[in-house]
Amino acid sequence: MTTKKLETSLELMRQTLDKREAAKMHQLALWPDKDMGVPNELSRSALFAAIDDKFPRKTYDNALIPSQTGFDITYTGHQLDQDHIDIFEGIMHFARGVHEGNLVRFSRHRLLKIIGRSTGGNEHKWLLSRLNHLTATSVCINQGNKRVFWGSLLPRGATDNETGEYIVEISRDLAKLFGRGFTRVEWEQRYQQRCPA
Repeated sequence: MTTKKLETSLELMRQTLDKREAAKMHQLALWPDKDMGVPNELSRSALFAAIDDKFPRKTYDNALIPSQTGFDITYTGHQLDQDHIDIFEGIMHFARGVHEGNLVRFSRHRLLKIIGRSTGGNEHKWLLSRLNHLTATSVCINQGNKRVFWGSLLPRGATDNETGEYIVEISRDLAKLFGRGFTRVEWEQRYQQRCPA
């Protein structure tokens, strides 16, 4: 086979694979009620800092986040903490089994309860502020020369201030990130570690 024919064959194969990938529907996996799920790249990095609310927050601009060997995370946005990962995991818990592009609906009361917070008016304001932080993120995950994710952790959503209902869209890239592998976190055990009696 000549070089030209080989290049043509490889290009046709690449186009076929691209078409298959474009036609594939991605969805978040299912996991037990007692667990929360978080993509491996996020759980194996320092993206969600273990810092107290009393400390001032940094704002990052294309900062390299410490992470496990094998991938790199570059981050732009408000410094995220353990409250942000709790909220992210809570929303992803509601989204288990949801296909890309679909909307997840939940009440602020239900989300606050699942992450172990009280449900008063101040908590509603706190939650909206943290959701805004998660939406205003730019996370870039690279594995070698391959970019595996680039975007916001919560690309878009809406809220009804009268009913307290939130709607969040599950993006294709986020569903694909979970599809690469995720860590199941036993929520009760995590909650006990964060809130000693």
